[in-house]
Amino acid sequence: MIIKVYTAEEMEKATKNFSRSRVLGKGGQGTVYKGVLHDGTVVAIKKSNAVVVDQVVNIVKLLGCCLEYEVPLLVYEYLANDTLAQHLHDGTGLLNFSWEDRIRIAREVAGALACLHNYASPATFHRDIKPSNILLDQNYKAVVSDFGHSKSVPLSKIHITTQVDGTFGYLDPEYFHTGKLTSKSNSISSSDAGEGLVPRFKYLVKHNLLVEILDKQVVQEAMMDDVVLGAKLAKRCMKMKSNRRPSMEEVVADLDIVSVVQHELTTNKF
Repeated sequence: MIIKVYTAEEMEKATKNFSRSRVLGKGGQGTVYKGVLHDGTVVAIKKSNAVVVDQVVNIVKLLGCCLEYEVPLLVYEYLANDTLAQHLHDGTGLLNFSWEDRIRIAREVAGALACLHNYASPATFHRDIKPSNILLDQNYKAVVSDFGHSKSVPLSKIHITTQVDGTFGYLDPEYFHTGKLTSKSNSISSSDAGEGLVPRFKYLVKHNLLVEILDKQVVQEAMMDDVVLGAKLAKRCMKMKSNRRPSMEEVVADLDIVSVVQHELTTNKF
């Protein structure tokens, strides 16, 4: 893919001189602006000091850059349906997502991370996976974004020791305490409720009480066996020791099982 180099004038026109009204959000390493290029293409422009170019499926695509500033500007594809976080925290946002959609989104994120861990060269560990860094395109396909905290790792290594970086509340506890970063550090994350939610979730899984936290739509659409399978997978991802968690490839395989069963159920419903 050819990366286009834009001029400072083009960037200023596209963002109306970086107007506050064009701010889409602030990531780990910069501010993101909505931009409109001279041909009408809508893009996301990020002031950043880190460049990540990777054409893995479900990774936000880099279209170009501008090198005329002290801090380079990165021009990304614009994704119209906001972040997963915005839908999760909107009182009615989840109503847009069927059980099949939810499994698909989880699988798309896991698949992107599996590719970054195993097939990118060098391997890339994101270090800041959270709902606000999962974008949704016009078809609600999940796209992983914001690689400001990411770390490149030689394929010959299974882990590295590095300074802790990321968002508190979503950090791997083992990584937080030891600085040891592995591909399984992305497997674990907490919700906005923090650590207090994790023991309760594990308790509900153990005692088959998941129905207490399921929303009505999931209860109506999903097979309980699949819900339990997904919950047990999440529980495995929450293990404190990284060597007891599944790899992202294993997560993808388990989610594929749920996806196939759910698709067959939906297809044969009538």
